[in-house]
Amino acid sequence: MKGLKGENMKKILFSVVVIGMILIFCKYQFAEPEQIMEVAYFEVNNEEMFTKEVTEEPYIMEDILYDEAKGLYLDVYMPSKLNETQTLRPAVMLMHGGGLVRGDKKTDELTKSVSMNLSKLGYVVFNVNYRLSDKGNYSALKKACSDVAIAREWVAEHATEYGVDNQFVAVGGYSSGALLALEVAYSNKSDYEIFDTYRPFGVIDIAGGNICFGKVSSQDAPCLMLHGTEDTSVKFSDSEKLKKKLDKKGVQNTLYKMEGLGHVFTTRYEELINQIADFLYVNLTGEEGEVLITSITNPEWLNVEARKQNGINYKASQIELKLDGKLDEWKNSEKIELNQLKDVGDELPSKEDFSGTVYIGWNEKEPNAIYIAASIEDDVIKSKIPSDGKWYHADCLEMALDFSRDGIAEQFVKWVVGAKEGELSVAANKENTHLAIDHSGSVINYEMMIYVDQIDDSIFINKNPIVVDSTLELGLSICYNDNDKETREHQIGWTSGASNDRTMIGNIIFEK
Repeated sequence: MKGLKGENMKKILFSVVVIGMILIFCKYQFAEPEQIMEVAYFEVNNEEMFTKEVTEEPYIMEDILYDEAKGLYLDVYMPSKLNETQTLRPAVMLMHGGGLVRGDKKTDELTKSVSMNLSKLGYVVFNVNYRLSDKGNYSALKKACSDVAIAREWVAEHATEYGVDNQFVAVGGYSSGALLALEVAYSNKSDYEIFDTYRPFGVIDIAGGNICFGKVSSQDAPCLMLHGTEDTSVKFSDSEKLKKKLDKKGVQNTLYKMEGLGHVFTTRYEELINQIADFLYVNLTGEEGEVLITSITNPEWLNVEARKQNGINYKASQIELKLDGKLDEWKNSEKIELNQLKDVGDELPSKEDFSGTVYIGWNEKEPNAIYIAASIEDDVIKSKIPSDGKWYHADCLEMALDFSRDGIAEQFVKWVVGAKEGELSVAANKENTHLAIDHSGSVINYEMMIYVDQIDDSIFINKNPIVVDSTLELGLSICYNDNDKETREHQIGWTSGASNDRTMIGNIIFEK
């Protein structure tokens, strides 16, 4: 009897499995396919609008509060002197880059330039700030996405005030800002319902990479991905992965490869802005346009030139470097006092027992090396990095070097030397950085030789060798991070993070 019952149970279980498989087969075999999105296009009353610069300088309204509780602001770029037959206009929302830990609509030159040019074409552009975080993690991403959704709701509520057609608002950004645009546009719609109510007519992704928690559907907006093939900050392969996801769901998309380019686009700005303007026009009107913007000079190189003329100059002395951490040979060199934060808008706390001095040197017999020394005094030198932490969770010297030259604006080369046995991070490694550290009591001294010929040249657009001599026009920002509580608690030097504002950083004068 027991055996018979067992056989019956096996038959019942087998039947259940077979029926389940049949039901699953029927579901996918006979289910209605996802409907193709019917796209309504924008009616253009001015035939020159969106293909030519129909206005000179836009009217810019800065620091408009869109979230009072969080103190979040946006800037509006309004086309001026337009033919008023176009009473309502399409709009674009843009978000700045900075890895979710830094950045601002006022200092991100790329999104500012794109805002300027799109408004000249006739678009209303909203350049949006969002909450930043000490850690660029998923939690920070979620919070920033919710901010973008609130900004979109604000745009919807104020559309009439700014002459915006709510049905035609694109979304985009640069780097982490592009990732925000991707996440809200291709999200689980229950998370950011505003982007379901008002589907973007296009998504502009400038080096944003792959979505983290979004879920693409066939109803989603078309996407333009612009990415440098040599990008070391956001891998080009991440954009390739995103393209596969969009292709799989039948979402219209274009991955525009910027061959040989890293994470900075301003050196090929005209190429970038023309791709964006053409993409927007096609998806706005359903027609091919002849968009050609040629009136813009490279906005980032203008900042390089401004840096050279800003009067913040430091002398790099000729020295014989012993590399022992004692700093004896630096006594006649110029001191850089790291006694405050000098960049605009930074108000990080300081404390009396935290100070530092930096020196810069070189030797004409060694034209491939720059010498850096620093002496930091702190009541507690925290060298231990948490097991789940990163370099900025312990005390460290942080620098950004600007090797822009010959009319080419390079991305910053970030250099980090930690207090933990001289741990090297970002661009610094054992091949390009020879280091000595001397730690006694509350003082820690750093001495290093940075070999410029050993910097990974894939990050440079200009492939000509860098020679350290009196003609080298090198920009430098430098700061020291104090991390008593496993976070960047205090800081002295240029900015909250080595500065990305070229106009504010120092110029190194290599003395013979």
